[in-house]
Parts: sequence; structure tokens; C-alpha cells
Amino acid sequence: MRRKAVPFVKSTALQLTLRRMHGAFTAPKVLGGLAIAAVLLGVSGPFQTFEAFALPARLAYWLTICTLTFAAGFFAGTFAEAALERRLSEWPRFMVASLATAIAVVVTVFLVNLISLRAALSDWATMLELAAYVVVISFAISAAFRLFAEKPAPAQARLLSRLPLEKRAPLVSLSVQDHYTEVTTAKGSHLVLIRLSDAISEAGEGLQIHRSHWVARAAIAKVERQSGKVILTTASGAKLPVSRSYLPAVKAAGLLP
Repeated sequence: MRRKAVPFVKSTALQLTLRRMHGAFTAPKVLGGLAIAAVLLGVSGPFQTFEAFALPARLAYWLTICTLTFAAGFFAGTFAEAALERRLSEWPRFMVASLATAIAVVVTVFLVNLISLRAALSDWATMLELAAYVVVISFAISAAFRLFAEKPAPAQARLLSRLPLEKRAPLVSLSVQDHYTEVTTAKGSHLVLIRLSDAISEAGEGLQIHRSHWVARAAIAKVERQSGKVILTTASGAKLPVSRSYLPAVKAAGLLP
């Protein structure tokens, strides 16, 4: 019986963005930061909000602004980053993502202010001034995260614990060899007595491209068509076939038009 295609974990920019948004909005530090920002802005009442609202309404206004602008900016910036990951280098991608973040935040601020039906907040000069601050702050925050945020170390694949110490390195590919799975890492190959499906469950981030082959996402060098067939080349130079059953997953991963 033919196995169903196993979808790539990060199959689309939208799915990646939604997963990261879920992580952000369930993180206590993020929620706490939004609440603190809303209270500080609500009490101080910048941009004529002190005159326009009483304290309870002002707190509600700034909580709405902080939450919606964070959500809109996070979504726009993360989506732009993910969509352009394979098209632009890091800093050009960062600039586009920051601009997308700023635009999303500005549009959100305008909409909230227009819906508020307050003359002081619907004044175009006031909103443009606020938008300018928002753009500058968005770029500054994005740059700070880019420059100073700690990058998480890549998770260690559980499958590596089955390999000899001298072969333990970033995974490249998995291939069926009779009753074994050939595990290829940056330091060589080793046969492990394990089913491919079980090996994949312990391998971490990657893509199954054939009933007999799996590749690590970071180890994919290129995917191309050759004589009507789709061939994937790994970072180690190995060429692996992409079967028709798994071709939709390869296309969804953005590896092939």
C-alpha cells in the first residue's frame, strides 16, 4: 500500500506565521509587556488621548492599540520574512519585513482612531504624527531584536543518540536499506536498525521526498527537474529522487515551482 505524503513541517509562510503568532500570544512575557505598555500609555495619555478619554476609556483604548498593532505588525513582519526567506539575503529581508510591520501598524492605528469617532484622534495631523512615531519605533524594535536577541540553539535530533559518537553531527538524510535506515550526517553515514517512519519521528525538521528517503531541511542544496524526473541534491552532494506522491509536499515547501 502506498504511503500518504508526509507534509513538510513548515509547509507555507502563512502556517509558519500563525504558529509563531500563537507562540507569541501565549508567552507570559509578551502578554505582560503589552499590559504594562497599555497601562503606562493609558495613564500618561499621549497624542491627545488624555483630553479625549477618561481614564477607564483611555486604558481600554491603549490596550486595544497595543494588542492590535502588535498582532498586525507581528503577522506582517513574520509573513514577509518567511515568504522571502529563499529569495533575499538576511538584511534586505529584514528591511522589507520591517517596512511591512510599520505599514501594518500604521494602518491599524488609523482604523482604530477612525472607529473611535473622536475628533481629536481623527485629526489627520495627529494621526500622521503618531504614524511617524510608529514607523520609527517599529524599525528600532525590529533592529534591536535582529541585533541583540539570542538565537535559539537548534534542537538536537533524538535520532543522533543512536549513532556512534564520531558520526553525531547535523542530519543530512535518511534512506531505507533493507531492514535498516541509513542515517547520513555531516560526518558520514551509519546503518541503524529502525523503520524509516520511526527514524523520521526522531529526526526533527525535514521533508520526506520518497517512500525510501527523507532529507533535513537545512541540508537541501537544490531541487531540479532532470529528464522528466525531480531530483533533490543534498549538501553532501548526494542526489535523491523525489517521487510523484511526495511532489506536492516539495512544492508546498517552496522548493519547486
